[in-house]
Amino acid sequence: MPQNKSTRFMETVIFTLFNYGSDCREAFLLLQLFTAALRHEIHVKVDRPQEVVTGSPTVIKMLVSFYRHARGQNALKDVLGPAIREVLQDRALNIRTDPVEIYKSWVNQTESQTGQKSCLPYEVSVEEALSHSEVQQRLNISITNLKNLTERVLHAIISNTHKLPYVYGLRYTAKVLRDALKEKFPQASEDELYKIVGNLIYYRYMNPAVVAPDGFDVVEFGAGSALLPGQRRTLGSIARILQHSAALKHFHGDSAHLRALNEYITHTHARFRKFLRTVCDVPEPEERFNIDEYSETLILNRPVIYISISELLNTHRLLLEHQDCLCPDPSDPLQQLLQDLGSVPSLQDLVGTSSRR
Repeated sequence: MPQNKSTRFMETVIFTLFNYGSDCREAFLLLQLFTAALRHEIHVKVDRPQEVVTGSPTVIKMLVSFYRHARGQNALKDVLGPAIREVLQDRALNIRTDPVEIYKSWVNQTESQTGQKSCLPYEVSVEEALSHSEVQQRLNISITNLKNLTERVLHAIISNTHKLPYVYGLRYTAKVLRDALKEKFPQASEDELYKIVGNLIYYRYMNPAVVAPDGFDVVEFGAGSALLPGQRRTLGSIARILQHSAALKHFHGDSAHLRALNEYITHTHARFRKFLRTVCDVPEPEERFNIDEYSETLILNRPVIYISISELLNTHRLLLEHQDCLCPDPSDPLQQLLQDLGSVPSLQDLVGTSSRR
């Protein structure tokens, strides 16, 4: 099964079975499933810590998708919204960090002001663009403005950990990720582990909302209004600096003209690491949800799952198609259950039953 199809299938089945974590019991059980799957993935499939970043485990994608929506989306709005709105208020601010773009903008501006075609060539290399003092000056101004704007968003992130209880599940998963990697790779440094945790918390969870706040309802726009191209470019530049800071990735090579940001990235990485330690400092789920081994026996009303007939039939069909992979052991309970169920019934076979319950 293609990965995107299998991910959608699992999301549908799991989120439906656990009722989208709508109450404490279901949120607790769903979190237990996420963390058990993450521990298993690390134990069985991960040979190097960095593979959690490069391999993009399915369970990571699922839990980020889950915790980014509903109350998690509100947390993003509370944490990032005010800072993003401040960034967007100055519509005249134009941050460009590509020397060639700066050069072309300068040439176009000169031609517009003089009404004459510039004697300078339009197509140049990065080195040729940087040979002009005007380009250097404009680049330095952009870098200064970029650091100031990035600082606003960074401050919003690291000073609002108290607003993240809404995404307790994501924070606890980050803790499990760190501890599971430490257990399997005891030689891994703390810095290496927190870079991976930062990839989960910042890059996967927060970064998309920084790049496209309109797509995650982090900021609201009136009818007919939208982000301007320059504003999107500015947000993309801020997100890039934060991403480099979380991963302690300095500029060099083709991006050597941005080396002035490397000291800031190093300093910001240390602040990110302190923030991530706080993120991982959460109680165990049993304490958070006030659930123990006796809770299930004390439930007065039996849990009810709402699932459509089409979801039920699709789940049955896909389980049968992939049962050799899912449960190769004949003694596996799932294998025995599928044998008892037999082939997928037709919709007509189910006529007369409730269509939703």
